[in-house]
Amino acid sequence: MDKAGIRKEFLEKRKSLTNEQLATANRQIWERLKEFLDWEHVKGLHLYLSIPGQHEVDTQPIVDYVRECHPQVDIVVPRVTDEEKMEHVLWKPHTALQPNQWGIPEPVEGALYDISDLQVVIVPLIIFDLSGHRVGYGKGYYDRFLGSCLPVVEKVGLSIFSPAEKIRTEATDVPLDAVITPEKIYQFQKP
Repeated sequence: MDKAGIRKEFLEKRKSLTNEQLATANRQIWERLKEFLDWEHVKGLHLYLSIPGQHEVDTQPIVDYVRECHPQVDIVVPRVTDEEKMEHVLWKPHTALQPNQWGIPEPVEGALYDISDLQVVIVPLIIFDLSGHRVGYGKGYYDRFLGSCLPVVEKVGLSIFSPAEKIRTEATDVPLDAVITPEKIYQFQKP
């Protein structure tokens, strides 16, 4: 199945989850991620902000945990520019957010962040496969961004679902290093 078909199938599956199923999956993913990352060695953490009502894995618990337990970690979030690229903004507790044209919360203002200072990127996805390839929303923002990150940056996806068998890839696709699901952590070898 091509990416568009997989995207449609798993978006429908995700929307069919009850609030209780979603809350349970979010809690399990968060507990695994908290144990997985070496927080003492993270200076810059880039993460997506969940789209309200889309049943994405909720990243707010990550933000709350980092701000409370690891305030030395810079939280960086994306903002889409008019040129259809992402810029990366240091997100402070007082930084206001507003939804963009897709309903994704973005910082209204804030200092741009040098992505060479990142150690971890939490990547949104709809589904992934056993090679670490992902299906996102199809705009290519994250593949372009991940392709510009230093090779040492840990690229971690969060998925409500177990992996699909195989996803057809394109030359511009950037595989993940790990994906956290409610059941387990999948780690992939870097190319």
